[in-house]
Amino acid sequence: MRAQIAVLLMIAVWYRTLLTEEEEGSADYGSALRTQPPPVPELEPHQEAYLNAIDQRVRDCSALAQRRRRRFHITAVIGLVAALLVPVLIAANAPGWAAAALGAVAALSQGLQQLVQDQRFSVGAHTAAVELSRARRHAAYELGKCTSRSTQRRVFDAFVARIEEITDINDSRLFEIMHMEADPTQVPRKGVDAGADGQPKN
Repeated sequence: MRAQIAVLLMIAVWYRTLLTEEEEGSADYGSALRTQPPPVPELEPHQEAYLNAIDQRVRDCSALAQRRRRRFHITAVIGLVAALLVPVLIAANAPGWAAAALGAVAALSQGLQQLVQDQRFSVGAHTAAVELSRARRHAAYELGKCTSRSTQRRVFDAFVARIEEITDINDSRLFEIMHMEADPTQVPRKGVDAGADGQPKN
């Protein structure tokens, strides 16, 4: 019975992992890959190049968040199922090495996540994608209201400043996660770690 529950749990989590998310929002990992950025009026060549670079960065961050999130779910499910099957094998008088092997798999999956920090990386990359997407949408709206080149340049300069601010903040988060990856005993600072729902703590 416990083995059946473990298998059903594994299937449910796997299914939830593959059904990722319709819209870039609080928990919708990877959605930037499936949506088109909002259009903007005609821009100067250097402005258009910068905007295209930001769109690509949003897609890259969203893809990274999706990959890391999926790998975290897969390893978590493997570890959980392995741990649940250990007492089943013991009760069934299975060979001792089988239960020991499953225990090792459970420990390995947990230890692997402590090293690679998939959950924290996915939250950090997703946060960057969300913040960049919001700034991008806001810029498209403001640029659409511009009636002169000078106003457009002023709005675009404000957009660049906002993007650089977001980049600096998220780079700091990334560097701290990388530091924790190198030293898993580090305690994450407020705003870097993820809560039980996978979202950053405030």
